[in-house]
Amino acid sequence: MSETQITRVLMLHGEAIYFGGAEVLLARLAQLGLGPAMKLTVARVAGGRLARALPADIPVLDLPANQPFSVGGLRRQLAVLCQAEFDVMHAWGVRAWEVAVLAGTLAGRPVVGTLHDHPSANYLTPARRRLMRLMAHFGLDRVTVVSEALRTACSAAGWPEHKISVVRNGIGTRPAPARVLARSPMRIGFLGSLTAVKGLPDLLTAAAKLSRLAQTDWELHIAGRTQTEAEASDLRRWQEPFRAAAWWQKVHWRGWVEPTEFLAGIDVLVFPSQAFETFGLAPAEAALATVPTVGACTGAVPEVVADGETGWLFPPGDTEAMAEILARLLKTPDLVTSFGAAARVRVLQNFPESKMVAGYRTILCDLVRDAHLNR
Repeated sequence: MSETQITRVLMLHGEAIYFGGAEVLLARLAQLGLGPAMKLTVARVAGGRLARALPADIPVLDLPANQPFSVGGLRRQLAVLCQAEFDVMHAWGVRAWEVAVLAGTLAGRPVVGTLHDHPSANYLTPARRRLMRLMAHFGLDRVTVVSEALRTACSAAGWPEHKISVVRNGIGTRPAPARVLARSPMRIGFLGSLTAVKGLPDLLTAAAKLSRLAQTDWELHIAGRTQTEAEASDLRRWQEPFRAAAWWQKVHWRGWVEPTEFLAGIDVLVFPSQAFETFGLAPAEAALATVPTVGACTGAVPEVVADGETGWLFPPGDTEAMAEILARLLKTPDLVTSFGAAARVRVLQNFPESKMVAGYRTILCDLVRDAHLNR
């Protein structure tokens, strides 16, 4: 293959409803591009939230929705993909893997799949887990994962280690916001989905305990929203026991916010997730804003937050430990400031966007080169 030849990359995303960290990263990757020798087209569900987040100038391919999954929906998506021209396909998320494998096989082109989920996550059905493992072995040419913790989990689940590569998510560079030392009241922040797996009930329980431990004033700012009526019902149920408490006036529900602006207005981020975090985008974004994290030690969070250096970790679900750490920080605001500065240095060194782009570009180019050599 010529060094000047343009490689056509078809990035495939089949999610029509949910919009989270994986979708934020895909939109950012589309904006950054993969380099002058690679033409990137994004196949996404027309009208989905990702479609609105992508840059206006990125070439796109409209896919019909296939949620809930059906064989008919799979066929309709495959029919669209079979009309596309590409040298390599990149399936961004496990729900796009099967149609990507079928389209790549029919076109005789390599396929790489990026994994953002734990291979044994409880929201994946047993059939889906088996299919993922089968595709990792026999359908996909390469699997990319976003952390060492996720690579280890895939290996433990019986996935082929020689096919798995780590490409960590990249965090953009921007100036650090000015920080006010020893601000009172200290602003504690939560940024994410308002769900049980993200630890919101634990955070509210810890806040109640903090109100009994702390002598210094504080505020809790909660940013995010529910995405289904069931989640909204759960949120109301979690709020109800605390509404009459005196400390409840310290809680500010911010709704959906622009993360950069939100992080500029808080002093410490709490990340109480009970799920296996495959990366930990919120702590990484907070670090970029010189905000240290008090986080649950789960999944890849320790790869982002260095305990006792750039933040503080506690066992998932341990609301007592969470409250005690926050009470200690209220007494030592200068420690919050110094840890925040160290967190920014760490994230800039370990998670630059340039490293993410280079990682995907290398893998895609290698697959295309090998495919040409084997023809």
